[in-house]
Amino acid sequence: MHVPAWGWVAAIIFIAAVMSADIAFAGRGHKQPSLRKSLMWALFSVAAAALFAAILGVTYGDLAVEQFAGIYLTEYSLSMDNLFVFLAILARFATPSILHQRVTALGIGLALALRAAAIGAGVAAIHANSWLFYFFGSFLFYTSWKILRSGSDDDGFQEGALLRRARKVLPLTANYHGERLFIRRRRRILFTPLFVVALAIGTTDIIFAMDSIPASLGLSDNMFIILTANAFALTGLRQLLTLIAAVTARLIYLPQGIAIVLALIGAKLVLQAAHDNTFDFLNNGQPLPLPTIDSGPMLVAIISVLAVAALASTLSSRRQATLAEPESNTPLILTDD
Repeated sequence: MHVPAWGWVAAIIFIAAVMSADIAFAGRGHKQPSLRKSLMWALFSVAAAALFAAILGVTYGDLAVEQFAGIYLTEYSLSMDNLFVFLAILARFATPSILHQRVTALGIGLALALRAAAIGAGVAAIHANSWLFYFFGSFLFYTSWKILRSGSDDDGFQEGALLRRARKVLPLTANYHGERLFIRRRRRILFTPLFVVALAIGTTDIIFAMDSIPASLGLSDNMFIILTANAFALTGLRQLLTLIAAVTARLIYLPQGIAIVLALIGAKLVLQAAHDNTFDFLNNGQPLPLPTIDSGPMLVAIISVLAVAALASTLSSRRQATLAEPESNTPLILTDD
């Protein structure tokens, strides 16, 4: 699938327009958006991704849509845990709630730029060395096992080397100054804590994306599809920040669902590598007669696993709510027989 330069430009303009609309309208005002408003704009970002997928299908066919949808759903699901890390960062730096929308928009913009660089390097490496599928597949198996063992792939927020260096080197103000990233004082430029928080969100996201990027590479090797799917998944994160505490607390089986999805993608990578590579000591130097997993069945599997995880979580939450209901206060009347 070859995308001409005008296709890249059109995609960038489309994504920029969606993000601009979200920032201009959803983030308007100096107060936390309501739950209803956050839900509305989260659905807006999903609808924009669906529209882009439809355009992709008309232009490049069903395979492009299947790969885009698979990556988008996987990235969106994995981002649930990342949002808890974002909340931990906001709490760590005591960021005022009225600044959450502004700083997460900046952090996600930085995260998207860093992901683009990492994805570009990953695509180039895989095209040059297809045996890297074995490495990425093994890494996804390990991540899946770790999630199943601990119940989450979120190890909490830890300052990376870049952030620690920034805190030591940059001249920082003691307090926030509204939405300003830096101020000028006595002919000196001082960075505000808001700049550090945006840097923390952007750099931490790329660290926690070390499992999602191999997952994207396992579903497609086309940089255009991977980048646009990641961009749309990140676009919806800002409004999910308000919804995440209420929604994810009820999706208790989501981590297990994500673990199964990562294991399936890992299996797809390993099978593809075994099919594409030959070894002199195996099968007389011929490709191993192993099946491969196409994008269509993989998309169906991803949707099915996440749907089952959501349904099981809903049923479990309802059962727990029923058991937690207080007993009736109606007095028990005893009668003599």
